[in-house]
Amino acid sequence: MLETSHCLTITIVSSNPAKARPSRPGRAINACTDELKTTSKNTANLRSLKLFMRLVDWRSIRMKSQGCTLCGHSVIIKVSENEHAVRCIKCRANPAAMCMAAVLDIIVPYLGDFYVYDLSSRGPFFRFLQTRCRQFMFSEFFEDVPPGGSKNGVPCQDVQRLTYDGQSFDLCTSTDVFEHVPDDGKAFREMYRVLKPGGHLVFTVPMAGVPGTVERARLVEGGIEHILPPEYHHDHLAGLDKVLCFRNYGSDFVDRLENAGFSTALIVPPGPETYWGYGRPIVVARR
Repeated sequence: MLETSHCLTITIVSSNPAKARPSRPGRAINACTDELKTTSKNTANLRSLKLFMRLVDWRSIRMKSQGCTLCGHSVIIKVSENEHAVRCIKCRANPAAMCMAAVLDIIVPYLGDFYVYDLSSRGPFFRFLQTRCRQFMFSEFFEDVPPGGSKNGVPCQDVQRLTYDGQSFDLCTSTDVFEHVPDDGKAFREMYRVLKPGGHLVFTVPMAGVPGTVERARLVEGGIEHILPPEYHHDHLAGLDKVLCFRNYGSDFVDRLENAGFSTALIVPPGPETYWGYGRPIVVARR
């Protein structure tokens, strides 16, 4: 059972700390080039390739021996000073995905008995769940498809009004989704509804490091009202800087989850030695 009175600290380091050092630039560049070749062979990864190329700063490339919590591979590469530019060479997981997997290993160490729902349809963390769960459901949101329908074989769901029955899942996960949802209160209540008693919602969102959540935009009759200048984020389906951010979350996040019905909620900070300092706080809420 997850202890909720204090935040957990998870430090992810190599099993051999002496090896956790930057490699020679030549080796790192060769590894980076191999990654580009592998990614470009799959047309489904072209958007990721474009993002990757935008991030590359050849002078900043570093590589170290440090275990990936998703695939177990021991080489992590950094191609610039950006969270999204830090990747596992083998599975291409970024720090957010690796921190998610580390937290899951603590609260649900064996996923084989779990019925899991993820708010995504691709990526390293998606594949990590897909290969480990007893039953696995996933979805994306498409503006031109009704909830419960599908597009190109991918189920469509609106997290504010899910079509699943109550108490369907043992675990629900997402990576950087709720900041793009117009009414996150409805979304959290829906997550609570579809979780079984004792189930967990585990996810990431960007956090602004301020006490209170800052609302940037809201839905009004006839469209979207921008309270602050529009902020757009990358999406693996829509593309670079295409998805509107409705809010920047603060440390009051736990209160928002408890108001949605969750019995406990906490924010798990990353360990100080995680991936050149790039790590994500992971939000864990228990029904």
